[in-house]
Amino acid sequence: GYWGDEIYTQPGIPTEIGETGQRVSVQQVKEGIWSVKAGGADIGGTADSFGFFGSEHTGNTNATLHLESLLRNNNDSKGGLMMRASTDPDAAHVSLVVKAGDGVTMYYRAQAGGETTTIKNVGVWRDNIELSLVKNGDSVEASYKHKAAPTWYVLGTANVPLGATYLIGHAVTSADTTQPGQLMAGEVAVMTI
Repeated sequence: GYWGDEIYTQPGIPTEIGETGQRVSVQQVKEGIWSVKAGGADIGGTADSFGFFGSEHTGNTNATLHLESLLRNNNDSKGGLMMRASTDPDAAHVSLVVKAGDGVTMYYRAQAGGETTTIKNVGVWRDNIELSLVKNGDSVEASYKHKAAPTWYVLGTANVPLGATYLIGHAVTSADTTQPGQLMAGEVAVMTI
């Protein structure tokens, strides 16, 4: 629905990015909370393998997501918020996710087929957190906070050309193509800035 300049991206399109081994499954489990299940090997390196649930956007945006919880299949399981140039496995992207073994982590690939850069923040909350990606031109700033906290913390900023039309949505990988991971999260709210 629409609230002023704020647009909720759900319902989005469940998409397998790369060879995931598991189909993406999306279900609204309660008011405002979605279960997104997917397999996948990882988000990182020069190509990704994960489940995505999102939609297309243009221009400068501020996207936020309430992450309720992430099923921990192993220490490399990840789930959270992503801006992505396309559904190609090697596409440029900026991701702000919870990594089961490390907490809130920012990943970005500045160009198609390039290596993924990781900015970790070890030891922070893994449940009930708010994630934010703010895109202004090619610059994307990643911030997070605990749901009950008043202050946002900037984890990092990356220069990533995403193109005129790009994707914003939930991203989840179990880091195991034989079993799904699960992200429990709210709708992705996107505001034009």
